[in-house]
Amino acid sequence: MSVLQGKQLTVKSLLGNYLSRISVTWVLTLLETALAILVPLFIGFAIDGLLEKELADFYWLGAVLGVLIIISVCRRIYDTRVYGTIRVELGKELIARSSRKPVSTQNAQLGMSRELVDFLEEQVPALMNSAVQLIISFSVLFFFHPTLAYAAIVAAGVMIGLYMMFHGRFFRLN
Repeated sequence: MSVLQGKQLTVKSLLGNYLSRISVTWVLTLLETALAILVPLFIGFAIDGLLEKELADFYWLGAVLGVLIIISVCRRIYDTRVYGTIRVELGKELIARSSRKPVSTQNAQLGMSRELVDFLEEQVPALMNSAVQLIISFSVLFFFHPTLAYAAIVAAGVMIGLYMMFHGRFFRLN
């Protein structure tokens, strides 16, 4: 018996049934993104430290890179298992529901179902990456020069506002 049996096959139902597993992948994605964004800052600190003949900041850079590699590899291994399982369960449920339909219809439905899982696996983490990159970039910029950080926040706000104003038109044209 499938965990999706008798339920609507939507992103919401997939999240409902696999929330704990998907949450782990998203937390690992957020950690990986945060560490990757901080690498240039730690490189700068390491260079400054090496110029002063101190290795502590260089070791910190090595530690950050090591943790980043471990989290990245673990996330990819876990992602493959989680989203592969979701694809298989969703496919089995679709085939069970459409056993009387032509093969071409079943194939089309399976293709569309993979797009649901791809959305959770690729588009949502990409959106999270963008948000984390903005927040950390603004924070680091604020640390170095608050006025530049405020200018960047205003520019980002204007860009988001323009996108929101023309979102409907973008959607129609695409």
